[in-house]
Amino acid sequence: MESYDAQFIQFNELTAEFHKFLDTEENLILHTKSLIDILEYCCDNYNSFLANTSQVMFQSLTKSVLVFSENSSNTEIFNSQYQRLLDIYAEISAQIILMIKRIHKTLVPQIKDAVREELDVFEDCKERVSEIEKNYLNRKTSINNNVSMLKGIAKDIASAKKKNDVFKLTPLVKSYVQIYKSTKVISRNLNLFILKYNKEVQKATEAFKNLDTKRSQIILNFILDISTEYEDSFKNYTSVYKAITEKYSKPQNVLTGEDYVKWFIHEKNLFRTMLSDAVYKSTGFQFEEDPDILIRSSHIEAAPTDYPIYVAKAKYKFDSKGQTELSFLPGDTLYLYEKPSQMWILASKNGQYPQGYIPSSAITILEKKFCYSLVSKAYDNDYLGIAPGMCLVIENNLGDTYICTNPQGKQGKVKKSDVVIC
Repeated sequence: MESYDAQFIQFNELTAEFHKFLDTEENLILHTKSLIDILEYCCDNYNSFLANTSQVMFQSLTKSVLVFSENSSNTEIFNSQYQRLLDIYAEISAQIILMIKRIHKTLVPQIKDAVREELDVFEDCKERVSEIEKNYLNRKTSINNNVSMLKGIAKDIASAKKKNDVFKLTPLVKSYVQIYKSTKVISRNLNLFILKYNKEVQKATEAFKNLDTKRSQIILNFILDISTEYEDSFKNYTSVYKAITEKYSKPQNVLTGEDYVKWFIHEKNLFRTMLSDAVYKSTGFQFEEDPDILIRSSHIEAAPTDYPIYVAKAKYKFDSKGQTELSFLPGDTLYLYEKPSQMWILASKNGQYPQGYIPSSAITILEKKFCYSLVSKAYDNDYLGIAPGMCLVIENNLGDTYICTNPQGKQGKVKKSDVVIC
């Protein structure tokens, strides 16, 4: 049981680390969504600002021209100079408006698509890992329940053994072995869930790495694409705006586009690192399945039964419908871990440990009879050493004893009173 507790702690550490990673990605997606609102707000307000400024400048310059023309003989030259200022201002304003339109029509839709794709990947990943976590916890609960049952049965076996109650002892041993086998199948699935979860972690890490790079590249490409045009246009705009305001109105503080971009990136922490320095690390978690992990009762000194008691051949193809069933093809050799007396039998194809249940109607039994030991006895001359619940192959019948083969392949005598035939 200690092995499963350590495994469960390891699984909890893995899930906690991965959920922390998911929270970081979710926050980054939310910050990217806020960028869309900020860009749209800037587009609307810059358009309004330029429209209002253009109107004020036009009225101011027009008024100045009229005043000057009434008090000067050089009206034509003066009008020409101011008309040139108006034309330059109108041209620069038009350039900035075009740039804002590009932000609105190109950058914003690209970021929206990137956010939508990230949200789809995020929700899909979260749903898959949540399902794995749920299944893992359900099977962990089943194992805990089975362990409690095994401990209770072990106490009953010890009590029946003291009273030498063979009739009560026999069904208890069978029940113990059956529950143990079922627990073994669940434990195999438990190991597979951890491996599957770790693969999902690696898959999600790679997916988010690519999405982070893609999103950052969209913004970077756009900035590089318009940077020269943006800088030149805004320098011309601020130069003309400054010349006009200094001559005809009070100076105003204007936040340049370059300054605004720097402030926005710093304030909103858009990039967690420079693209050239981006490093994405996996969790480093590596899980290796231990095929010898066993559940053992502390109330009975016996090695758990974990070996086949029958060998059979498959008569037809069978496809499993769930995780506790085992698929096979016609002619496959199947190793059985219980008597083929029920509709479903615990079996494997590797002969090393139970892999799942198969229908009894799909097989033909090939091997001999088996029996389970009821007591513990040490090796004694021609007699085999046995422990309660040990499965033995009956090779021959010699009066009050059997010639049996134990799971390690050794042959020897066993008293008939010490075993029960399956």
